[in-house]
Amino acid sequence: MFEFFLPDYPPQSLEIARSEISMQLDVPSKDGRIALWVEISAEAVEVPNAHDMEQTYSIAPTFHTEWLEIPLDALKGGGADLLDGYHLVYEETDDDDQRPGGIYQDAGAGFTRIDMTLSHVGGQDYRVVATGETEFGWTFRIDAVVPLVLVTAVSVREGGRDAPLDEVDEWFGRIFDPSAFPAEWVRKGSDTNGWYLLEGRVPPR
Repeated sequence: MFEFFLPDYPPQSLEIARSEISMQLDVPSKDGRIALWVEISAEAVEVPNAHDMEQTYSIAPTFHTEWLEIPLDALKGGGADLLDGYHLVYEETDDDDQRPGGIYQDAGAGFTRIDMTLSHVGGQDYRVVATGETEFGWTFRIDAVVPLVLVTAVSVREGGRDAPLDEVDEWFGRIFDPSAFPAEWVRKGSDTNGWYLLEGRVPPR
């Protein structure tokens, strides 16, 4: 369930339309951290427009942690349950230079506070419970089962994305269990401006 409150509109309890968890490891790892992307989109609902009663307004928020990086030592092993028990508590201060994510609803609004917990419930699935508020005063509460679908590793060395590198394979095997995340090299982009990354996908049950 995705509970969402937008000023000028009644509180909404929305069904989940799509959701996924993915991770990306930069090689060599920057400051011993890894990107954690949680994305949860709600089913759209049409409601009377608060500013023009002759029109309707579509409420369809997407929650994301686009800029969240977590310590590698927060991971519990290298299997599909490696995020079990991860807990994010964030409250914005004047010293912050990057919010961990936000809500998109017509426009993006960064979190000013968020409390999020991930609990492994079996296979590739996690129960995600998140509450918080954005810079526009939008508040939310999410309780949903979300699949971990993809982990990737990519070189951040100059020229390191031009071809598969043993270093990336080694880092991938150090952080992730290859039996839980069968990996293959994938080329992205165009023929003239492409790059390589190592992708590991959790086999669905």
